[in-house]
Amino acid sequence: MSEGIVVQKRGLVITDEEFKGLLALFSTDWEHAGERYEEIRAALIKYLECRGCCLPIDCADEALNRMARNIAQGLDIPSKDALRYCRSIAQNVHYEHLRDIKNKTLGLESLSPLEYPSVHPDAISEQEMERIKMEQRIECLQKCLSRLPPETSSLILSYYSKDNGEKIRKHKAMAEQTGISLNYLRVRTHRLRIKLEKCVVSCVQQHSRL
Repeated sequence: MSEGIVVQKRGLVITDEEFKGLLALFSTDWEHAGERYEEIRAALIKYLECRGCCLPIDCADEALNRMARNIAQGLDIPSKDALRYCRSIAQNVHYEHLRDIKNKTLGLESLSPLEYPSVHPDAISEQEMERIKMEQRIECLQKCLSRLPPETSSLILSYYSKDNGEKIRKHKAMAEQTGISLNYLRVRTHRLRIKLEKCVVSCVQQHSRL
């Protein structure tokens, strides 16, 4: 079994081998596969944002995780259909997220008057709730970054600091500076991002229980 950094969201766990299987769908060339992965992830995030998803990054990653698991379990997906297939998964993830929010809201009706919050969530505007969630995530991200070694924190921040063509040039320069291949840099930063996201998710969940 791979030493496997794993991703866990909604109970789903994927290993490094499953992630590599996903990259292999995009291309046999690891560098191109990594670029294709980032393009599809960005497209999913934009798609979810257009549908009003309040957690587009989380849902996009969950969709990619599910596709990786499906591939590992033997599902044959033509490379040209990867985005279309993953978009359909992302749509299901978004629906599940909306259902979870609705169920949590309805669950408040069963609380006693003493347990019932002084302000019902429905009375808070969606914009205000999103602002609060974003502030919590930023605070949690800062805490999680502070727990990493300075060079590791600097690496992941630098890796994800640019967009589009500039980002690709930046990554190539980083690989040359550190003396490693671009593909290894992608895999390493992917693992770091997964660790960081797990830390942020755990931190946000702790906030929600307060």
